[in-house]
Amino acid sequence: MGHWELGMAVPQWQDEVAPGALYGLQGAVVVHPTSKLVHADRTYPFGVGQGLGASDATNWDRRPTLRKACSGYADCGASTAPGARSMVCSPETLTCADGATALALPDLASCEVDGTSGGFCCAGACLASGSCAVCSAP
Repeated sequence: MGHWELGMAVPQWQDEVAPGALYGLQGAVVVHPTSKLVHADRTYPFGVGQGLGASDATNWDRRPTLRKACSGYADCGASTAPGARSMVCSPETLTCADGATALALPDLASCEVDGTSGGFCCAGACLASGSCAVCSAP
């Protein structure tokens, strides 16, 4: 039980897997007694409809997800950098927002006004001050 995270180098992924995407895995993890977590080998399957208690819950998606992070627009296949009010590689998730296509930043996201940070997005524009009427509409 709980939340497990694992970071590791996977040499086969270096050239074969594109950055900026999430990948779901199917298979099993075997925990050995040498881990001091179990007394005998214990297999934990994962996948769609698999896992502890999933025998009658075929729609459960218990796949672990892996992310190969993007670090800029080129990782997502874009040939030019996005403008100040758009993004290709999301700074929050480090995944490609829409492949090589730049997407407008959401309202109230931070942006640069004339090359200076401190602005915020509003309806596709970057404002240095004021309020965003689009954001406060009911």
